Amino acid sequence: MQNLTSKLDKAAMQGKEHHQIVRAFFGKENVQILIGRKTEKLEYPPTLIKYGAESVYISPSGVTRPTTITLVSKKAHYSYNLIFELSFGGVYRVAKQE
Repeated sequence: MQNLTSKLDKAAMQGKEHHQIVRAFFGKENVQILIGRKTEKLEYPPTLIKYGAESVYISPSGVTRPTTITLVSKKAHYSYNLIFELSFGGVYRVAKQE
């Protein structure tokens, strides 16, 4: 999860620098981060899965639509919520639910 959050931070900063929209596409087993024509794929840890698919867009100014992305444990009874907020510098946070 720390790797994912650092990649999202980096992508948001690159989008701001290059005046481009960043798209994070959360699929079943990975997230694809797209900045312009550049794509980076990051696998979830093997114990986590995403049901359904969702995209989050981060504008060049860092604004996002408030969204919660839930990754569920395949083995235990917990999940991680990636909570995207509106303002730059507080784009998202991660909360673990038991």
